[in-house]
Amino acid sequence: MPTITDSQLDELLSKMDPKMAAHYRSTLAGDVAAVYCMSKTCKGRKIGAQNAAGQWVGNTPTKKSGLLSTRARFDGHTGFRCRCGASSITSPAESGIITSEAPTRKALAEVYERQQKNPAKITEHADGTVTVDGFKIEQLRSIA
Repeated sequence: MPTITDSQLDELLSKMDPKMAAHYRSTLAGDVAAVYCMSKTCKGRKIGAQNAAGQWVGNTPTKKSGLLSTRARFDGHTGFRCRCGASSITSPAESGIITSEAPTRKALAEVYERQQKNPAKITEHADGTVTVDGFKIEQLRSIA
């Protein structure tokens, strides 16, 4: 399915009546990315989506599956926690160092060194999706 960036959409809508263009913009501002939990329990079930404002929002959770929380990790990826128990909230390099407390410079230096030796497990798929530490992220449209 073809996708359209926001700048391409703006160009297309700039030729229309401003009221109609505003209506189309509001109805087309849907999700920009989806996240799937690849655990044995969830088996690739969609657990959440990123909206146009950049916020991750959970789907209607089931008893054993659903997005509980997200976190921006120090390796540049987003970490996710699913109701099934799967979690990538901390990267392998952050594990045991990053806690609910603010990290010290010494702790960040250790995370940096660990990231060089033990980077996140990333798999890029032919369909354009990316799996990071057990969670598959699918870009639905560009926000640029």
